Amino acid sequence: MQYRPITADEVKDFARLMRLAFGDPAAMTEHYTDLLGIEGYRGLFDGDRMVASIGFFDDAHHFAGGAVSTWGVTAVGVDPGTRGRGLSGILLDNSIKEAAAAGPAMLTLYASAPAVYRKIGFERAGKFIAYKGRTAQMASSGSPTGSFRAVDPMAPETRAQLIELHKRWLPLTSGPFERRDTVWTCLLQPYDKHTDVFVWHDDDDAPGAYAILHHTPGKFEVADYCVPTGEAASAMLGFLGGFRAIYSDVTWRGALVDPLIMAMNDRWWETAQHEHWFSRIVDVRKALAQRGYAKGVGGRVALSVEDPVLAQNNGTFGVEVANGTASVETDGDPDGALYLTVQSLVPLFTGLVSASRLAAMGRLDGPREAIDTADLLFTGPTPWMEEQF
Repeated sequence: MQYRPITADEVKDFARLMRLAFGDPAAMTEHYTDLLGIEGYRGLFDGDRMVASIGFFDDAHHFAGGAVSTWGVTAVGVDPGTRGRGLSGILLDNSIKEAAAAGPAMLTLYASAPAVYRKIGFERAGKFIAYKGRTAQMASSGSPTGSFRAVDPMAPETRAQLIELHKRWLPLTSGPFERRDTVWTCLLQPYDKHTDVFVWHDDDDAPGAYAILHHTPGKFEVADYCVPTGEAASAMLGFLGGFRAIYSDVTWRGALVDPLIMAMNDRWWETAQHEHWFSRIVDVRKALAQRGYAKGVGGRVALSVEDPVLAQNNGTFGVEVANGTASVETDGDPDGALYLTVQSLVPLFTGLVSASRLAAMGRLDGPREAIDTADLLFTGPTPWMEEQF
């Protein structure tokens, strides 16, 4: 078996694999490879035959204001005729080692078969939640302040404005991607969906929020939105409620504590989808150093990590936190350290599961004082992500 980049001449073979693995139309695969290029895709080949695939794109998760370099993982597929031969393990093992050599601190994906990924160090890292709201009732919760203005999704100035507004949103939350070109391109140029973009201007005519809308027959979706203030959230509800004559409901992706739901005056919503995304730390020292931490807390904790795949992640890492950042020393003193696997480190690192809870589950061991310190240092809002790939 050979693991290598997929070439432009092999796009049709790749599209065939995506159709067999996920039911994706060939036109969909070709749409995204045309938009994004083929450079981020890898294949596992048995001779000349592509039997498995995986794709990467470069981005960064935000935690407490710190950007953690991440490769998003997509297009993980295995030819149905070769399943049961351990090809997923070979593919993922090669991918993890490639990432470790290339430089990101983490890998993140949505797992269709969690057990396969958990075997090699992936673990639940945060939540993806899609909500569905009733447009008529949302209108009654909204406020008519400011105005929403349509902008051209394809215009460079539109993307620049969305990026700037999204940057204001990131410090208020935990988990979402910083958003490099790949994610913005997929949001603004999706396959087989009509896209509209609206930017909200407050009463002083300053841009302060946006909504990216995707339309398909019978479905109205907010593919992405940004409402950094309560005023913007209320205005967004009123705006979405304005579509009530055409659509009875609308879906959007939000946090566990979602600003649109917080702005509603009653329960005019339901959960349409709820799942976890999974991450794998490929550079423990870099991840701990890049992550942000609450500015009002400080302290030191030692983490003794075991990684059966990447030897460079084995050892004790001393983490000293002050003023929202961490200094990390390797080859730290294991005395008083917390012992855990690289898999169990993931939910602690993202803030999904506390050190105390991991200890109660038997997935972390160490002195009570160190557990309490880790609880304090890694605390934060429940991590979530708008992006699904």
